[in-house]
Amino acid sequence: MATRWEQKLRSFQKTLEAFRAFAQVDLQYGVVHVHGPLPDPDKTLRPSIYATGGTQAESLFVPITDHDYQLHLLFGVDLAPVKAEVITQFKSLLRDLHDIYPMLPKWAPTPVRLPVIANGGDENLVRWGLTLLSVGATEQKVFHCETEYAESAASFQLNGRVTPWETLSPVPGFDPIEFVTRRGKPPSEWPFWKQEHAKAGRAFPEVLAVSLTKPIFYASINAVDLIIQLGLEQRPKAKAKRIPGRVTRDGTKLSGADVLVIAALRKHHQGEDNNPNFTILIEDEIAELAGVSQPSVHRLFLDHLCPLPICHGLSPDECYEKLCNRRLILDIIDQLENPRRRDELTNTELDHLSADDD
Repeated sequence: MATRWEQKLRSFQKTLEAFRAFAQVDLQYGVVHVHGPLPDPDKTLRPSIYATGGTQAESLFVPITDHDYQLHLLFGVDLAPVKAEVITQFKSLLRDLHDIYPMLPKWAPTPVRLPVIANGGDENLVRWGLTLLSVGATEQKVFHCETEYAESAASFQLNGRVTPWETLSPVPGFDPIEFVTRRGKPPSEWPFWKQEHAKAGRAFPEVLAVSLTKPIFYASINAVDLIIQLGLEQRPKAKAKRIPGRVTRDGTKLSGADVLVIAALRKHHQGEDNNPNFTILIEDEIAELAGVSQPSVHRLFLDHLCPLPICHGLSPDECYEKLCNRRLILDIIDQLENPRRRDELTNTELDHLSADDD
């Protein structure tokens, strides 16, 4: 059963899907973390990072400390100008995050420390963008991150150029994406890592850039699935309850899984107010109702239904379907749970359990 935060994320995802279909456009996204003097407000800096595409549509300046700041950048995918209302609407959609983030478990890949940003819409974009980068750091199939660097903040502010991360040899334990997304421990800021690199005789870059490899609207929609999947992987496994098996009076051995599957079949086919329901279920549906695996359902069909004369030569699924179509499934369930001797069965019941003439 989906938790409340999962339900909220699913609702958020549907809103994003509708927005992307309506906007008919997407944007490239990247973040640059700079340790150095603040940029000259009179000069326009156009970084040449991995996310750089067509027209620069947004450049958010986010102060981190007195000596560090970030630029959160959005680019069009071509040279056509990006309508301002597209970005405004996207930021407006992200306001749902105010309700969602407090619900997320502690393991969720969200930024731990974020400065207060005057514009709420900008804060939403920054928080969500850093979350996407954190997701992309662990996901390699749907989208991931490209990391780059520049040794000098001064040269970067002059020409906006960066170098692929693979050309650098950082000290062990340093994760540039964790650093940029604000998920590292508080002591692990720029001075700490500069010192660690100095101990190893290596230079620590003053500029780190991380970009999504897929456009931000696309990544946002898929990130919901990835976060929920991560939740399933992180969720503590409930200790399986051991359901005792039983031996029926004719000596038939029913495993604990058999007992659960039979109970699920009875609940479904008996219907409400004892009005029989002969709707056929697939094995996965029965497994979900019973709280067992699909192979457990298949095994019950194979071991206890297929040997019936009426099912001679049929596969387990074909046998179950035939018993439902002939409206015999409840009789068979009764016989499985409480087997009766042949002399206790009526002629009609004997006919039911016999092979067909055809």
